[in-house]
Amino acid sequence: MNKKGQFSIIAALLVAVILIATVVITYSTIRNSPIQNQPQVQSAIDETNLALKQILGFTIGYYGSVLQVTGNSSYARMLALSYLQSGLENMGNMHPEWGTSFNVTHSQLKAYWFTNTSYSTGELVITYNLTGLGIYGVSYETSSRLDVKVMNTTADNEACLEIIKDGSEPLINLGKQNFMFYRYWDANSSWVLVEPSKEPIAFANGTYLVDIPSGIDPQSYVVQVKDSRGIIVVASTFSHYTITLSWSSAQSSSQNYVDNNTSDVDSSEDKGSHSNFPAQQSFDGVFDTLTEGKTSKNFLAKKGTFTKATTTGTQTVTGIGFTPKVVIFWWTRQTLFGESASVRVGYGFATNYSGTYQNRGVAFASDDGLADSNAGRYRSETYSIIILSSGNPIATALASITSFDVDGFSLNWQINENRADIIHYLALGGEDLIYAKAGSFNLSTASGTQDITGVGFQPNFAMFLWTYTEAVDTSTSHGEIGIGFAASSTKRAAIVAASEDDQKTTDTWQQQRADSCILLLDPTTGSQDAIVDFSQFLADGFRVNKIDAPAAITSIFYLALKGGNYDVGSFNSPTSTGTQDIATLGFQPAAVMLATQGRSSTTIGQHAEISLGAATSAADKGLTWFEDRDNLQDSDNEMETLNTKIIQWRDRTASNTFTLRGSADFVSFLSTGFRLSWSNVEASGRQVIYVAFGGDNYELDLEVQWTNVYYNGTTEELAIYVDTMNATENLRVDVWYGGSWQNLLPNLVNGWNNISVIPYLDASVFTIRFKGASDSLDSIQDSWRIDATILKVWPSPDLYASLQNATIVVELLQNGTMRWLGQNLQLSTQAKPIPPVPTKAIRVNQTIDGINTEVPFQIEDWASEYRIPLGLTNNASVFNNRNMLVFLVTSKVSKITVWWDGSDTANQTAYAYTNRYFTGDNPSAGTLTNGILTLQFGDGFTLTSTAGSVTSTTRFMRINNEWSVYGASPAYVIHHGIIRDIVHQESEWNSGADNCPNLYAHVVITLPANASYYTYQLRLMFVNSQQARVITDLCPLKLTTTIGTPQTENGVVGGFPVVSDVTGLFYNSSSSTWEHHWSQFISGERGAGIMFTDMANEMLYVFDAIAGDKTGALRVSNATERAIELAPVTSMTQVQFTYALDVTWSGAVVTFDGTTPIYSGENGLWIIVEYPPTVTITTEG
Repeated sequence: MNKKGQFSIIAALLVAVILIATVVITYSTIRNSPIQNQPQVQSAIDETNLALKQILGFTIGYYGSVLQVTGNSSYARMLALSYLQSGLENMGNMHPEWGTSFNVTHSQLKAYWFTNTSYSTGELVITYNLTGLGIYGVSYETSSRLDVKVMNTTADNEACLEIIKDGSEPLINLGKQNFMFYRYWDANSSWVLVEPSKEPIAFANGTYLVDIPSGIDPQSYVVQVKDSRGIIVVASTFSHYTITLSWSSAQSSSQNYVDNNTSDVDSSEDKGSHSNFPAQQSFDGVFDTLTEGKTSKNFLAKKGTFTKATTTGTQTVTGIGFTPKVVIFWWTRQTLFGESASVRVGYGFATNYSGTYQNRGVAFASDDGLADSNAGRYRSETYSIIILSSGNPIATALASITSFDVDGFSLNWQINENRADIIHYLALGGEDLIYAKAGSFNLSTASGTQDITGVGFQPNFAMFLWTYTEAVDTSTSHGEIGIGFAASSTKRAAIVAASEDDQKTTDTWQQQRADSCILLLDPTTGSQDAIVDFSQFLADGFRVNKIDAPAAITSIFYLALKGGNYDVGSFNSPTSTGTQDIATLGFQPAAVMLATQGRSSTTIGQHAEISLGAATSAADKGLTWFEDRDNLQDSDNEMETLNTKIIQWRDRTASNTFTLRGSADFVSFLSTGFRLSWSNVEASGRQVIYVAFGGDNYELDLEVQWTNVYYNGTTEELAIYVDTMNATENLRVDVWYGGSWQNLLPNLVNGWNNISVIPYLDASVFTIRFKGASDSLDSIQDSWRIDATILKVWPSPDLYASLQNATIVVELLQNGTMRWLGQNLQLSTQAKPIPPVPTKAIRVNQTIDGINTEVPFQIEDWASEYRIPLGLTNNASVFNNRNMLVFLVTSKVSKITVWWDGSDTANQTAYAYTNRYFTGDNPSAGTLTNGILTLQFGDGFTLTSTAGSVTSTTRFMRINNEWSVYGASPAYVIHHGIIRDIVHQESEWNSGADNCPNLYAHVVITLPANASYYTYQLRLMFVNSQQARVITDLCPLKLTTTIGTPQTENGVVGGFPVVSDVTGLFYNSSSSTWEHHWSQFISGERGAGIMFTDMANEMLYVFDAIAGDKTGALRVSNATERAIELAPVTSMTQVQFTYALDVTWSGAVVTFDGTTPIYSGENGLWIIVEYPPTVTITTEG
């Protein structure tokens, strides 16, 4: 079931809740700020009119929000008018004594988006009565409008926008939060909204200069503008997506593989490595892996302990081995390692920023063995170490860092007691750690985001400490203490514990979450006081999001670090002893910190408990732990300090008895994490928070060069075949030109990447470099695979001169990829994704023999990465990553323009739904026809294709000499189509395929208009199997016909096929080329055959590598029957494997009688599979 509409409704309703709340607040503000010095009647009218103006603005904004999500203007208008009515009802409820009633006599909502002159507007005509004031029949007319015009600019990476409100008033008060640019995220094939990195420059005439975020084409961008009224406008530099086709001939082309990787044109040493550079010098399925090299300087960390001085004054701690930039402390009030009654714990940190030392500390105490609980807290902006001697609480030792030294640090004990208590510390430093600063901020009581600025730099990591709402350096009853961490919006965690003071029965609580950075509990009730998530780091601080805002302003201490690599996350402790690897960090840490309460739930729980530990080596580790037990008549609590473990927790099992529950030692750091050794575990896993510090930085900068290339062609392209693997950053390509590097491709994608180099190729020596796109603070060592790097130079095309009417079906995907028979068409420019425009607004024009005309097309829904067809797309939706836009082209077409009508009232063009070619379809009889070719689906999903008097029959999916069976009739997913019909069928085998368990198979057939062929997409999904899988025969497709002699392509010479008329197996004789693109039986101008592109040819031999020898082939026979078999596994070599594998074969079956055959000398459909057109993408306003 397609639930896309349900999701759209949910998203729209969420917007409604926010906007309705805003209307209520706005009107309340108006009501409580009446216009002064006017009679009551006039003031009431003015107040009402102003509120109506505000409500109209919000209604337009709500309309736009729903329209943006659903693309359904009727639905958006219905919800918006309902929302308007709700606003009017709320107005009436604000002043019930006025007796307000409204009558809307006219309302209009309009939007014109996704163009360079876009707007949203609304009108409202209303009459109202204020009977309580004796006012009747007041008529009020108002309108609101927001216009956004994209202006020309010569600046790079800068948008120039003219923004006008209400028709003529320049809007000059917008900030960067009002501008959101659409960036296409290749990782999940979706659009995301990205805010500019800095504030725009505004001019008095409403013009703004806005920085375009990285990763967005400055020449082709889409931007959302939202004003303070909530009105949304989506503007675009383009509304025309122009596709220029080059019908090229390979006959006179020159393909120049890259010559060497030894150049150094910029006098800068390479960064990273090649695994096999010669692999780039042929397109053969053998890859050169480019791997980033380590370039970081150093990030230093030391975990240690010291015993504090017993008197006031200076104490020097040495043995760190470097000068720290930050020190984190944690402690108990214990002079010996081990357990001790009562709870006296604390945490702190200290930094030096701009020549000034910053110290922050928090402490918690709770007494043991008392009839009435005695718990308290203490926090300081002066001291980073605070030791409490009782739960009163009493601070008996206070210290602050006064200097960072060459081998350690110095403390000043302002207050001290004669006890040598053990203090744990984690010191961080090194060149990679650029800045560190400790500070404070007040967490406000308003929900939503809050910016903390004034830090002085953009951090990469933040740590938080807090108690509750008390003033600094004051002893306060009721204990609370919390710790939080954040490395990004998805990498954060927090832990908090609280104990109520003066209770006959102890009342204590705890909470731990891996989706928040700050958690506050009310220490007198244990109820949730605040949940705060982390949003992002800012240029001068960071932003948090108060999911649940505190009841009162609460001070929070922060530690901000810039430079280095950081990760925050969580894992579950194991349920059996032994080692545990946490290896998902992406870098090797220099230090790791762990924290837990020994629980698995994120809800507030009983008992105040925190365990905190850290390690920098197997020898340098340590922890503190405490538990203040809940629901006891007499308090019974305990603390512990150790230097032999990194994390440990206990549970009270009897009076004064706390039994070990979980305990882990630190073993070592791993290349992407760390290893623990568990000596004690529980029956269920417990959530443990981790914080990783440090790690390496990685970069890629590798030159490759051509030394003698022809550079006077009319077409000159760089082509690179890439497998991006699982890289976390983009791989870019720069060209050396004019003495500096110029960017060619900002993001190489899987498959062929093509771009014109005519502006740069003006000499026989040509140099490019492969460069990682995120080399600053890049903690993950990425790799990419390159199969071929080629310069292609050729003159004007001429091969299609004899082939004027061969139809190609082009599938345009949301990410800008264009496909033909399962293979991406080569792009001479970077792909440009299609914006999320309403599908009903889309139009397609083509320039055919020089004449521009609108042409038919269809928009389809697909699933499973465009491999399972779902049907035609609902016209009340937006174009997304499950859609493909399908249209037909021939060599007479020089240009295609995909464009959209920006009006929200635009109707779907008849070219998107009128059936011109498939009027004879009869699915109930298993018949589809386009007027040239007729398909008849028979029993066992046999497919007979008829053209004139020639027929061919195809069967699908044979494994180990057993044909598949079909338990259900085929699904006629699209019939009576606009551009093509689609049929889907799932293949089955009785009791499973012989010797080939655990697989799924399905077949997709399409019948295009104006074509003498149908296309096939044959998919086999092998899942992991415990049973042996042995394949000796695999035939996804077998074609038989009754006439003709065989012809099969067996290589290419001079750009033309080498044709063989023999039968037998045609396998891949060379690993450097794909030699077989077609096979046919032909008699005069009549016959049948199959054809496929390079990509499908490559997939024919997909099992060769598994078999370790040749096994895939085309099998042509002419003895007992005329047959062509697509045979990826043959009797040449059997295939055995048990792992998962997903394979799809694509191509076309041609049946011809007087129409163009697959091959007829220099003419034939072979040209469209062997030399499909090259595509150039441009955008226009």
